[in-house]
Amino acid sequence: MVDYRKKKVEVLVLEDSEFALQNVYGVGDTAVSVILTNFSVPVADIFHK
Repeated sequence: MVDYRKKKVEVLVLEDSEFALQNVYGVGDTAVSVILTNFSVPVADIFHK
């Protein structure tokens, strides 16, 4: 989930029938996928205009 107001990326995972917060990344961090091996993206790139 991308929060443009707070410039954060929240990674949620589905556990049973509920979503659980896996991690929160901010500008300066690199968000890493927990599902896709070797997939990551610098959070600053998401908010770059």
